[in-house]
Amino acid sequence: MDGPVARKLLVGCFRAGLAAVDPEEAVAGAIGGRPGSSRGASPHRRSGAYGGAGSPERAIRTSLLRPIDGRVVVLALGKAAPAMARGVARALRRDRLEGIVVSNHPSEVPEGLELLIGSHPVPDEASLEAGRALLESAGSLGAEDTALVLISGGGSALAEVLVPGVEIADLAEINRALLRSGADITATNIVRRRLSKLKGGGLADAIAPARLITLIVSDVVGDDPATIASGPTVAPAEGEGAAIDVVTGLGMLDSLDPAVVEALRRPLAHRGSPEQELHIVAGGATAAHAAAAEAERLGIPARVLDTRMSGDAGLMAGEALDRAAFGLSVFAGETTVDVTGDGVGGRNHEAGLVAATLIQGRSDVWFLAAGTDGIDGMTPAAGVVVDGGTIARATAAGLDANRALERNDSGTFFGKIGEQIVTGATGTNVGDLWLVLRD
Repeated sequence: MDGPVARKLLVGCFRAGLAAVDPEEAVAGAIGGRPGSSRGASPHRRSGAYGGAGSPERAIRTSLLRPIDGRVVVLALGKAAPAMARGVARALRRDRLEGIVVSNHPSEVPEGLELLIGSHPVPDEASLEAGRALLESAGSLGAEDTALVLISGGGSALAEVLVPGVEIADLAEINRALLRSGADITATNIVRRRLSKLKGGGLADAIAPARLITLIVSDVVGDDPATIASGPTVAPAEGEGAAIDVVTGLGMLDSLDPAVVEALRRPLAHRGSPEQELHIVAGGATAAHAAAAEAERLGIPARVLDTRMSGDAGLMAGEALDRAAFGLSVFAGETTVDVTGDGVGGRNHEAGLVAATLIQGRSDVWFLAAGTDGIDGMTPAAGVVVDGGTIARATAAGLDANRALERNDSGTFFGKIGEQIVTGATGTNVGDLWLVLRD
């Protein structure tokens, strides 16, 4: 297989994965009782403790156990929020809805819904405005009403209501520090929840006693609802000292403002676990299986090897190459990068650059790493496709791969040799897809 054909195949499989996690289709199918492209999704019925997964198709067909009648308020939060809201409008067949949609980009929303643009990945005053609007709308609900809460990746930064004593500058700085530290999403959200009135079940508290239905497009490994967007409708399970343990372990405690430290030590206000219908309608596994299915359709043997990929991006790139079988091997999840340099990049660019050095000179293997939201770190691209000639082409252009890795400057590196995948905002976010093709 020649290079252009291999690259076209990989990008096509990646786009098939994106199509399978279209938020509008996933939500419309869940509410309308139709089985969708939901392989790998994890529906849950929640009453207190976190529930287990059942058969995805059966659970989506029967997900909403009784009809949605009366007043419905939509509270949508995350990068996929506008599309998820459109899915609600389609399924309920209502000309007008009411509620709030918070996302990171302008997009069409159903009539009657207010679209607010928050900041991502670092929250700002717009995020505070969005958080207040969500809580105010939630507080307007009565016992006979229904709240449809639509959650997707990115929600942790896009909307916020801070606990007393913590300012937005404090929150922005601790978010930057967590991003720089390479902390995983679980650790990051433990800290975020302790500073928030919205996260960790705070939104659910405001909604009670209305009927609560939470539909989630998952961007985290394992699909834990308490982690996705820091769990606005799910009470946290960690102990009271967990947030202090995280910042201490990362060496951040002494650099934090005393007011922030006090907030991290403060016991959480009571947040119960209300009866609710909670369903993961799409996730990384959904995209992974769809990418593999597209390869099979094209006559390429394909296997999904891992849908819970995590850890250091460079190390995981080497492991993915080692595990890859002939044909297409698919991995889904979300890795991390310990940023020590001053360059521009993202975890998928970093993984791609490490992979390019490992397969240098080979003509039988190609590697794609890309984020399903269309953005990787602070770059304008979703990710990259590399092959055995990538390093030679970069060297001819005067670039040094090792220097780029030292500076965490993989984004600049790939931008100069034209091996990036640029999709623009995709309207969805289920983590990353890595594809390894061996001829």
